[in-house]
Amino acid sequence: MSEGKLPNHSYFWRHPAQMEALTGHLSRLPVKETLRVWCAGCSRGEEAYSLSYLLHRLGRPHHIRATDKDEESLAQAVLAIYREETFRLLPRAYEIEAVGDSRYTVAPEVRRSVDFERSDLLKTRPPQAAYHVVVCRNVLIYFDKGTQLEVLNKLVDALLPNGLLVLGYAESSLIQHSGL
Repeated sequence: MSEGKLPNHSYFWRHPAQMEALTGHLSRLPVKETLRVWCAGCSRGEEAYSLSYLLHRLGRPHHIRATDKDEESLAQAVLAIYREETFRLLPRAYEIEAVGDSRYTVAPEVRRSVDFERSDLLKTRPPQAAYHVVVCRNVLIYFDKGTQLEVLNKLVDALLPNGLLVLGYAESSLIQHSGL
């Protein structure tokens, strides 16, 4: 699948073991500057906000650029109101605010650290060597092999030297087969 709307099934703190590993890695990085993160294929924003929660907990100054090609998903991400079940895996230490009947929003300081914008991974070229961390989980699996490698190269090019690329479990094998 390389055209059209991709599925946007997501929730906060998806894949807890991977989030905990990311927490360990990020907590060991020296605090020298604002951590720049790109969350590619951000859907409705759950992952971008999860990353912001994590970085706030670590006391890391950060800015997250969250991109997706679907305007409807981005509008929901900016609104930041979610059903209660999307928070089911978010650790209890993180604050969410009730905004209505079984609906909640993320903490204001978490929202302020994330900027959403429309961008199509297949059509735009991200800035090179711009990000400490690039997260693109469960997006590449919807593309054919050639497109996967093309997008993977864009993601790697967007990393600063010694930057961290975070893919979904099903996509991790792409690194081995890509020659990167």
